[in-house]
Amino acid sequence: MLNLLKSALLGTLEGLTEFVPVSSTGHLILGSRLLGLDAGFSEIFTIFIQSGAMLAVVTLYRRTFAEICFPRFRDRRRAVSPLLPRLVLTTLPGLVVGPLAHHAIIGRLFQPRAVAAGLIAGGIWIILQEKLSGRRARREMDQLSLRDALVIGLFQCLAMWPGISRAAASIMGAMLCGLSRRAAAQYSFLAAVPIIAAASAYDLLQQPTVGPGETLWLAAGFLSAYLTALLTLRLFLRWISRHTYLPFAVYRFAVGGLALLIR
Repeated sequence: MLNLLKSALLGTLEGLTEFVPVSSTGHLILGSRLLGLDAGFSEIFTIFIQSGAMLAVVTLYRRTFAEICFPRFRDRRRAVSPLLPRLVLTTLPGLVVGPLAHHAIIGRLFQPRAVAAGLIAGGIWIILQEKLSGRRARREMDQLSLRDALVIGLFQCLAMWPGISRAAASIMGAMLCGLSRRAAAQYSFLAAVPIIAAASAYDLLQQPTVGPGETLWLAAGFLSAYLTALLTLRLFLRWISRHTYLPFAVYRFAVGGLALLIR
């Protein structure tokens, strides 16, 4: 079971890792194992802290989401925001594959060795992608085509393997489509909202009712994830405007190696 300190620690871990290419799910699996968190309650807790991190994106990009939801407020001639169909196409593959693979993934891959494999494989991918497209990726988010959006969504499905990272898959996929490092990160942030919302709703419907004594722990995790993610998003954008993703590959190798030691 949890206490407030463990809740805050795991919420902070979620906020730090959800939107950078290091795998928040992988870190939570390892963190929960180290803290001795009950597997059943862990799934409910993960839903809440991911929702807290998602709210941080909505807060930071509130004007963008307002334009997506209410495009006529900015331009009375526009019935649909250009981002809306792109986000739909990016989310669609996950909505199809996710429910089909959910139980197999939970049953077979949510353990340290699978996380280690995902972290190391993702690190190799980042290095190769930086070599392939790091210098020539110059397009901005408003230049993303519908085809590109679908391709990013297909890559995002790879993140169902814990350790690969949804952020890494979507960012590397966006860079493969020609987006700059910063634009790829920004689109990954926006694409996180619908897929996390859909996954959280799907998981929540399958979970037991939360007891009164657990509400405070969930609230502590939610709040710490929200505040940490809000800070991380801002710092990450500043970092990636001037640097490459290669340090994250090195970090993934280090954590992947440590994960191999966890039973």
